[in-house]
Amino acid sequence: MSEGERNPFLIAPPPGLVPAAAPSVPVPVVVPAPVDLIGLPPGVLDAAGPQISAPMPTALVYSLELSDGTRHPLDRSILLGRGPAARPDWPEARLLPVVDPDKSVSKTHAGIRVHADELRVEDLHSTNGVIVLRADGSSSVVEPGAPTTLAAGDTVSLGQFALRIVAG
Repeated sequence: MSEGERNPFLIAPPPGLVPAAAPSVPVPVVVPAPVDLIGLPPGVLDAAGPQISAPMPTALVYSLELSDGTRHPLDRSILLGRGPAARPDWPEARLLPVVDPDKSVSKTHAGIRVHADELRVEDLHSTNGVIVLRADGSSSVVEPGAPTTLAAGDTVSLGQFALRIVAG
């Protein structure tokens, strides 16, 4: 378009509505001194980021290995049985049915609770009980309602059905 032609789609504001452009003068920027708002010792936070002196704790990772070699991660609590049912006292638990042709495993036989640093198995008043065979060869009967701590290498027997706790 030439200078004399007007664009019919351009809407210009009325005169005096748009302020004049400000002169281009540099404005000084004031950066405040660092302030410790959270009570950390001096030098803990700096331009390089947080400086952590102690290693952060990490949760142990376990899996449940079935007799056929399949592994199920123990990333949360789990209820085991031929046809486990959800329970209000185990709201976070995942249900893991096991195939037991001998029917020595109860419908909801046992549960394994996962904590940040340990596993605990609990007999949920099953018919044929829960036995823990330790990696060192010792064994213990899990009394109904009395959780027992597990470790990697332990074998948990639900009736005639065996599961192994493995790290990783």
